[in-house]
Amino acid sequence: MPGVIVDGKGQLRSCQVKRLSHRLLLVVLIVCGLMVRVDAQKASSFAHITHRNAPVKAGVGVPDAQIKKSNIGEVVEFFGQKGDYAEVRFPGGVVAFVLEKRGSKTFVKLDDKGRARVVVERVSLRPHANMDWPAMGTLTANQNILVLDRAKDNWLRVLAPEAVHVFVHKNYVKLAENQTAAATDFRNRDSQARRVLISGGKISARMQGELEQTASLENRLNAAESKMATSLSTKPSPTALANLRREFEQIQADAPKDSLVARAAGEKVAYLQGKEDTARRFADADAKIRALEDDRKRRESEYQDDLASFRTKKEAEKAKQLQPKSRFLRLGIGTLHKIYLGVGRTPTWVLSKAAESRYHVTSDRYDLGEYHDKKIGITRWKIQPPAPGSKLERVEILRLEILD
Repeated sequence: MPGVIVDGKGQLRSCQVKRLSHRLLLVVLIVCGLMVRVDAQKASSFAHITHRNAPVKAGVGVPDAQIKKSNIGEVVEFFGQKGDYAEVRFPGGVVAFVLEKRGSKTFVKLDDKGRARVVVERVSLRPHANMDWPAMGTLTANQNILVLDRAKDNWLRVLAPEAVHVFVHKNYVKLAENQTAAATDFRNRDSQARRVLISGGKISARMQGELEQTASLENRLNAAESKMATSLSTKPSPTALANLRREFEQIQADAPKDSLVARAAGEKVAYLQGKEDTARRFADADAKIRALEDDRKRRESEYQDDLASFRTKKEAEKAKQLQPKSRFLRLGIGTLHKIYLGVGRTPTWVLSKAAESRYHVTSDRYDLGEYHDKKIGITRWKIQPPAPGSKLERVEILRLEILD
């Protein structure tokens, strides 16, 4: 074993261990680099053909067939580079050939409208109607394909799936500086080229009306999806969601059953139905919250009104209580009598009623003698300090009325 040393304990030591580890690391880096490159190529960009009559090949190998020659300035969808070749797709797609049957063996079955379906596990796409050319792609069981017309010896001329690409030498391809404009240009040309191919095929021309209907439905579906995206970026009402749902329901009803458009529209209908149900629940909850808030405000207003009424009533009662119940002094109605007090028999006037003395009275305005033994009512008065030794209040009469 060259380059390997055996020590006394039978253990192997290789002077190539470090070299081997370096090689393994290099392999890992290369694999990772390829993975990154493959991932980077998944997203397409757009480019232009820079040379007149640039050959377009079905593959990058020497035996791969030349399909056509491209024109200078032609826009293509660019998917990356394989060796010295750029992987691209031209507007309209790739026209290829598939063998319908060989002897009693059927590979592709056509219906009365010219639609075809693969009925074997796999069948190859060829660049020309000949088995001598290397395959440029594979169709699998139950895959549908668009047949343009028949070629010789049981070969069908078909429009290959979009995943099938072609190759142009890298020196003849240049990425577009304005990707947005190039993408728009490509899509317009792609749609127009497909219509030309389909209308020009003897078999596919019979499907032109159906294909145009499908294209119209796809445009309606895309427009509805764009409207839905705009609506969902805000907070749409249940009514707006219901209108969107009905739009997708109409597209689903107009599309053929089990078609891609019908399935896509059906998915949007189910999605929007869920959104609509959720929005209605939120709307109902908001309505209940608003009703509760309105009820709270109403009750608060009623409470404030009742409180204001209660306060007004209490203030009125309080004011009424503060007002005198009579225009006369309390206990100020009675008969004037003259009595004598003390040792000196000092005369004084007393207002009494039913032999009950109520006030000692004086007056600078009236000659109380004129009202002796008369019933009077005191309407204005001034309370004076009691006379010494007397328990009765003393009142100065400012105004009185004779009640007899």
